[in-house]
Amino acid sequence: MAVFMTAFPHYIPSSNNHAARVHHLCVALRLVNAQLSGRDAASNETMVVVLVLGLYERYHGEYQRGLMHLDGLRRMLDLRGGIRELSTSSPDLARKIFRTDLEYSLNLGTPPRFTLQDVKPVTTPIYHNNLQEHFSPPFHPNLPIPLAIHHLLRAATRTAHLLHTASTSPTFKLSSRAVHDTFILLGYRLQALSPLLALHTIPAAGDEVVGKE
Repeated sequence: MAVFMTAFPHYIPSSNNHAARVHHLCVALRLVNAQLSGRDAASNETMVVVLVLGLYERYHGEYQRGLMHLDGLRRMLDLRGGIRELSTSSPDLARKIFRTDLEYSLNLGTPPRFTLQDVKPVTTPIYHNNLQEHFSPPFHPNLPIPLAIHHLLRAATRTAHLLHTASTSPTFKLSSRAVHDTFILLGYRLQALSPLLALHTIPAAGDEVVGKE
């Protein structure tokens, strides 16, 4: 209910909105705590509620408070055998967890709780097929670009090309799930590379680069 009131504040008079949201949030927290002490502490339903609480805090900019929900979610996943096990049994829920983890990481500038290796098995990006057939991003010939960043930029360019085609062609369609997967995977690839740092450091001897003879 607190999430609904946040998304649709016009349904509740503004003078009562904040107090009502806090009330429903407290009720939700009590129910979650009760659920966590039972046999279904790590059920999909409980994890969804905890995930929504994290999204609620993110919407209100309370990232530090939301991290407590993500930490709790991580412990629940450990009881279920980890995120990779959940990716096999409930891939859609795993995607939502990855997306939330990535959003918190990008907003706080902190490492994500999950890794690119966790994400890859459950995501199929829209640039998955025939990437080699499409152009590479232009680089200044004297600017050394690490090969991993080159590949990431090619994937991002291919993604932009496909999204543009889908928005302008009535016959070209993209799966919403694949688009969602693409942004998750690109985000984790970006986090894994830390490209802004890499571009301001000298490549180590033996690193393969693009654009340098």
